Amino acid sequence: MGTHQLILTENCENELMADIFRFASLVILKIQKKFPDRSLLNAMQILNPKEWPRNKKELLKFGDIKLKELIRFYEKSYLLNYSIPIIDSENIRNEWYFFKEIVYQNYQNFNIKEFFSHLFENYSTAYPNIMKLIEIVYSIPFSSVECEREFFKQNIIKSDLRNRLSNNTLHLLLLISLDDIQIQDFDFNQALTIWLKIRKRKV
Repeated sequence: MGTHQLILTENCENELMADIFRFASLVILKIQKKFPDRSLLNAMQILNPKEWPRNKKELLKFGDIKLKELIRFYEKSYLLNYSIPIIDSENIRNEWYFFKEIVYQNYQNFNIKEFFSHLFENYSTAYPNIMKLIEIVYSIPFSSVECEREFFKQNIIKSDLRNRLSNNTLHLLLLISLDDIQIQDFDFNQALTIWLKIRKRKV
């Protein structure tokens, strides 16, 4: 290495391999602790068509066991402030069968963004329970980075000098602050139109 010559004896090589193995094992252990094997998250993979078998016969029974796991969890979960379950466990099985058929026939070659755009536009009423599960899956945050970023922005907006901001105002200012739109892409005319429609104003 550079001007230095490294000479490994057989014993040194064995020690080096043992160190590499120990280091790799610790890295794997840390990753497993960070991303534990959660059966519920694994079950959600059935909602990604890229994971589906290409064979139609295999597709007929695909996901049935994992769907049961999702049903078992979400039929006991309720919408906020309502006594209505998130999913209807009676209807979702039928939806799942026809949903797979529709996707297999029409959306195999779509990328994921186009696929979900078409789904929500055309099948929200036909498969309401499946759509609810998809909404849940794609709204799960996989890190706390976004949350930390929002708290950072909140502390900038609601400073000691602006400690009387209402929650509603703070929420709106946060939405503006977190939006990544460039200033040159912002439609000021549309914003003015909306602002003027809210109430009669003197400009």
